[in-house]
This record gives sequence, structure tokens and C-alpha cells, in this order.
Amino acid sequence: MIRSPNLSMNNGFSAVDLQLLSIKRMFTTLFIGYLVGQVFRFLGQDHAIKRIEHVFDIKDRAFAAVKPVVASLFMAVVVASFIYVLQVKIFNSDLVTTIADKIITSNNLLINVPLVLLAIFLH
Repeated sequence: MIRSPNLSMNNGFSAVDLQLLSIKRMFTTLFIGYLVGQVFRFLGQDHAIKRIEHVFDIKDRAFAAVKPVVASLFMAVVVASFIYVLQVKIFNSDLVTTIADKIITSNNLLINVPLVLLAIFLH
């Protein structure tokens, strides 16, 4: 998790990227893991614990996990596409600058709080 393959190798060991240990990245990783776990909980087949499993039981469990895996991948593609559109359409436009200007010039708390939350989300 903390190894970055893009960094140069030093004496055969890859360098450590400490930015990967940030709270923001950890929270995001845990949140995504929680969502994928919920997809498996709702779409997956109930599993009864057996002391000894035969190969056919393991194959059945693997095939039962296809539906949650496909749903998780579909959700990932949708969210990634949404983030890409946000980056291209919003970050390259003047919308973020307009929001920041309204935050700076307004003293109304009911306007500032939603705009600050929107600016944090877009950041």
C-alpha cells in the first residue's frame, strides 16, 4: 500500500511514497471497501460455513460471486466516468473560481456553508 511503483529503484528496493498514507486516502480506501462489501452483502449468495469444502463447493461460491463483482465493476466505471466529466467540464471552467468568489464576498452563513461544502467536494 505504501510502495509506489512509479518511483525509482534504490539498490533493488522501491522507494516509499508517504503521501499514500494520508488520512484522506485511507478514508477513501476504507469507504470504497465498505461500499463493495455492501454490494457483496446484498447481491451475494448466503454462505453457510462448512468444516470441509469440496472443490465443487468452492467453484459454486466463485460463480455465485460473479454478480456482485460485475455490479462493483459497473459502479466503479460509472463513478470514474462521473469524476472524469467533473474534472474536464468543471475544473477546466470558471465554475470553481466563481464559487470561490461568492464565498469570499458573501457574509451570509446559509450561502457560505453549502458553497464551502461544494468547493471541498470539487477539490
